This record gives sequence, C-alpha cells and structure tokens, in this order.
Amino acid sequence: MKKFLMAAVLSCGAFVTAQANSLTIINLTSCTFRCGVSWYGDVMAAPGTTTINSIGQDLESLKMEWLDVTGTYRQLVSGITLPNTNSLGMPAPACPVPNGFITLSWAQASLSANATMVIF
Repeated sequence: MKKFLMAAVLSCGAFVTAQANSLTIINLTSCTFRCGVSWYGDVMAAPGTTTINSIGQDLESLKMEWLDVTGTYRQLVSGITLPNTNSLGMPAPACPVPNGFITLSWAQASLSANATMVIF
C-alpha cells in the first residue's frame, strides 16, 4: 500500500511539473510596458526580447498596461483565446509608437505549448 501511495504522489508531482511552458515577448516598439502574465505576475517588457518561464501553471494570457497621453489608465489583453488585439481608437501611450496605437499578437499552438507575444 505504501508503494502504491508513493507512486501516486510521484505521478501527481510529475503531472504538475509537466505543466510548464515559456512566453517570449518581442517588443518592437521603443516603449517599456508593464505586463501582467497569467499564473506568473508582472513583467516589464522592454524593447527587444523578454523570455519568462512558467512557475507551475501554463502561461495563457497577458494584460499590458500603460498611461495614455491624457493620463488615463489603459490596458490590452491578449492570449490563447484572444490572439490579436489593438488599441485603435484609444489615445496613444505617452511613449511614441508607430501609427499612434499598439497591437498585441499572441501565437501558441496549445495551452501547454510555448507562446510568443509580439508588441507592435
């Protein structure tokens, strides 16, 4: 019975560790954005590439936050269920971006697969 319980506990541990993926954020703007990543926490996405690894749960979405030129708090959300979103119609962020608005594009084959988010 002890061997069975030990095997069950180890199997559960293997299942939890198997639920891990990474998110690569490619920021093509000249701005640094605060991003809240599901099951991870806040990340500062500077221009260039930022990669984070999950801490047990699969990463599945990202909420990007900024203050626009009027001082109003704005946010965009993108993830596996909402792969593309943009701020068209919102005031531009204080940091100049191309065309005055921001687009988020999320690519992920499945919930447990690694993900890539492009900010442009």
